[in-house]
Amino acid sequence: MATNCIGAEVGISLIKAKYKKQVREDFPTFRLQWMLFVVWQKCLGSEAFRNKLLSIPEGVILIEETTLDTGGTAQIWGCKNPELIAERRRLAQRIKRWSESNLTKKAIDLKINIETNKIRNIGEFVGQNNMGKILMICRRCLIDGIEPPIDRALLNSANITMLGNHLTF
Repeated sequence: MATNCIGAEVGISLIKAKYKKQVREDFPTFRLQWMLFVVWQKCLGSEAFRNKLLSIPEGVILIEETTLDTGGTAQIWGCKNPELIAERRRLAQRIKRWSESNLTKKAIDLKINIETNKIRNIGEFVGQNNMGKILMICRRCLIDGIEPPIDRALLNSANITMLGNHLTF
């Protein structure tokens, strides 16, 4: 979740725009299975990532917050909640005004991160939140010791290539 990474979002937007014409027209037909596969590979290959997923408490609804994402797929991968973001921004501004004289910038940023993330029950999240769902599917599979239900036949039929190499699933 990148609610405080506006610079990163701008960079990603520029990259997306540059390569938009190279995105396959049929990508929507397999993007969810592709992302499930990719996230599962990350689970298998990164102990830190596995541990992060496993640290999420049971019963949590994980939401990919994409309010500031201007991309066309923001509501497919996540959810938007402008009221929540506006309230968090107001609180961040108040904290900055109260703290500037006696705290370092790093300490202020940490305080803002902690306090604004306590605000959760404002507004309504709108979107499909597929990234949040995929992350929680992978979490559950790690706990249960099973592989997620990746539709490998669909991925194989999509003839996906990476760096000129045909991928098989």
